[in-house]
Amino acid sequence: SGAALLFATLMLLPLLRSTSRRVRRSLTARRARQALFSGAVAAGLTALPVLAVELLTGAAIHAPLAPVVRAAAIGTQSLLGIAEELFFRGTLQISVIGLLLAAGMRQGRAPRVLGIGIVSIGFALEHIDPFQTPAAAAPALLYVFLMSGMLGALLETSRNLYLAMFAHVGLNLCVAELLPLPRD
Repeated sequence: SGAALLFATLMLLPLLRSTSRRVRRSLTARRARQALFSGAVAAGLTALPVLAVELLTGAAIHAPLAPVVRAAAIGTQSLLGIAEELFFRGTLQISVIGLLLAAGMRQGRAPRVLGIGIVSIGFALEHIDPFQTPAAAAPALLYVFLMSGMLGALLETSRNLYLAMFAHVGLNLCVAELLPLPRD
């Protein structure tokens, strides 16, 4: 699903000229190198020592996954985070804010907050688990909505889509329990 979402986003970008220009400005080679370096440092400080200890001792520290399975799961969660950020923040959020501004809203916080809220609702709806009861799904949807709002605010304040992608990948890895988290 991550690869399909990434492909759909790349096909949609040329149709949205202003969004495409803004995304291209945000996705510079310098920012890509910064994000890759930050990601490598974060991965090295968190996941790699855990994998090394598991390989050396043969015992699972955090989750009972084989190192190869864990590495594949980390790759999958990373692809999903990048694709969702490119679609929801890089395409939809920029387009919605642009539409609100074109519709006559004054420059400032209001169109940005409203745009982030609209995209966050869509993001939460995309994460509905049809097998959960409504009582169990409500807290999960609230969490996804709030995290989406934070990622949207991160993009609007930093103007760096890579930073939002990196944060989303980190969230995915923590939620999937692929990174060690404190238990207290």
